[in-house]
Amino acid sequence: MKNFLIVSFFAAFISNVAVQANAVVVNIFQDGDDVVANYSGSLNTAGLQFLNSHSSTNSSLDPSFSFITNLQGPWDRYRADITLSFGTGSTVSPTSSQGDTFGFVSGFDEIYLPSGYSGGQLSGSLTFESEDLDSLGIDLGNYSINLPNDLIEINVLAPIPLPASFWLLGAACLGLGFRAHRTKRNV
Repeated sequence: MKNFLIVSFFAAFISNVAVQANAVVVNIFQDGDDVVANYSGSLNTAGLQFLNSHSSTNSSLDPSFSFITNLQGPWDRYRADITLSFGTGSTVSPTSSQGDTFGFVSGFDEIYLPSGYSGGQLSGSLTFESEDLDSLGIDLGNYSINLPNDLIEINVLAPIPLPASFWLLGAACLGLGFRAHRTKRNV
């Protein structure tokens, strides 16, 4: 009996690791003067309730209602228990979007996937030009949507400022270049 429990524990652990390895990961970050939301991965739809199919194009983000959508052409709606909030901002459309249909809406408990999706790789991005995380009302942090057999991870990443040493190194390189130029000119 003891061996059965140990084997069961490890089997559950390994299956949980395998499920999370297929998760869709959404990274939202500052890229210069723009905010970008990239996503990639795959989902296991087992355990999700299929609702219906649609064919429309719409891309948007709303941190307070907790949704990200990139709907490109025909797509399917699935019911999933989603409790999530990643900010206080309101609905905004991206300047540009590309990639596979993907989305989730916490307020409706819905996930959107390409029509006929069967677990393949998903990837895409939404770009919000001349915006920052604060102007969009997005809170920094790591969030997750636990599905019956998978996971959606949302990572809102802090902007990474250039370190002071970068500017010091740049000034040193300019100084050395100027000195080499003067030395070469005086020879």
